Amino acid sequence: MNKLRKEFIERTGRIGKLWGIGESAGKIWGLLLFERNALTQEEIAKQLNHSVSLVSPALSMMVRLGLVSIVGKRKRKNLYTANASFIEALDGLFKSFVKNEVKPLINILKKCAEAEKDGAKRKRFSNLVREYEIAGGALSLLSNVVLAKRTLRRFNPFRRW
Repeated sequence: MNKLRKEFIERTGRIGKLWGIGESAGKIWGLLLFERNALTQEEIAKQLNHSVSLVSPALSMMVRLGLVSIVGKRKRKNLYTANASFIEALDGLFKSFVKNEVKPLINILKKCAEAEKDGAKRKRFSNLVREYEIAGGALSLLSNVVLAKRTLRRFNPFRRW
């Protein structure tokens, strides 16, 4: 079981890196998903062989993203647990990416198109705006599909009672 646990944590670390939250945050999330009990920062750091100074900001960020929750205290130290399933985390990251990255980029490109005097460059900026709007829409649609899947999983009329 320890080998599988270690592989799970390593893989969630790679997922965290791909998602842009960092490998250490991904590993912390993987550890918390795997663990049955809530853990302190120190326990997380020890189990992952990380420093508390690396774990602390990663936990703060994951709490802000809704991936992790503080569920209590043990000897005046916060206890953390995974707050989201993989599907919920993916949905949150899609929404965050569209809001914080794609939409601001679209606004910049629109301003560039408006300010550009050269018709060819203006057209290029306008095309980029459309591409990013399509990409943002696709991510939003994917987020809705993920949420629908989660809802359908809860409500399954074909499930045996």
